[in-house]
Amino acid sequence: MTKFKNVFLLAAMAVSAVCVTSCSDDDDKPAGGDGSLSITAVVENGNEYNDLIDEVRVVVGDVTVTGKYAKGGFTLVLPASVPDEYLEVRGGIKILFISGGNFRPYDKNGEEVGRFEYAASFMYSEIAAARDNLSVKKGWNIVYFTNDGNMTSTPPSGFTDKWSFSSYGN
Repeated sequence: MTKFKNVFLLAAMAVSAVCVTSCSDDDDKPAGGDGSLSITAVVENGNEYNDLIDEVRVVVGDVTVTGKYAKGGFTLVLPASVPDEYLEVRGGIKILFISGGNFRPYDKNGEEVGRFEYAASFMYSEIAAARDNLSVKKGWNIVYFTNDGNMTSTPPSGFTDKWSFSSYGN
């Protein structure tokens, strides 16, 4: 029986190690521990839009952050801090939300060509805080909305890390 327990324990450790290395959220992670967030977005069927989309822009406070669109996706870095005047108080904490729809695709002529959607949002918090199923650090965080409208720090069941794109038809 002890031999079975040891084999089971080793198997459980191996599965955990694999999941830690392959199931971690490598695409969206802090850029330098300074509160910024590097976002590497993979767009569903994204290679179909390589000739249409040149860059992606998102406005954070008074700063427009840009990233090049290539190979079916984009990468950009949200700034380490957000000026206080752009934060709103919710639950006693100053925060800023940015949804996937705030990331706008532009063609080579600088014309907006469509809209992105993403099943999570990005939340800047002035402080680290925790409440119910939501735990945020100071700086940028990825938050998910459950079917009942609550926010959580962990992806809900069935979450897909792909972004979607809808063209304006230009």
